[in-house]
Amino acid sequence: MKSGMQALVYSVRLTVVLKFFGQLNFGLAALTLVPLAVSIISGDYAISIRYMAVIGLFFFIGNGFSRFRAPRRIQTNEAMVVTAIAFFSVLLSCLTR
Repeated sequence: MKSGMQALVYSVRLTVVLKFFGQLNFGLAALTLVPLAVSIISGDYAISIRYMAVIGLFFFIGNGFSRFRAPRRIQTNEAMVVTAIAFFSVLLSCLTR
């Protein structure tokens, strides 16, 4: 078997994926603070409420999922799953407009 395909042989450990996804949600919540600040400064309070809801959701998910125990090393296939879920999470957060 080729070494590039060997990374996809192992199954994905759900606790590892959820833990790292939870940690990414903290980062997404922090990054969403910038548009929230701009919307508050510009006086667009309707969108500010939506940004606060998104930040709260990211923080809630991050707080819950980052408590899982996971090994220090992450497999390549688990990293790909976390990346795919993070892209969908960012996409859903953009639907607040």
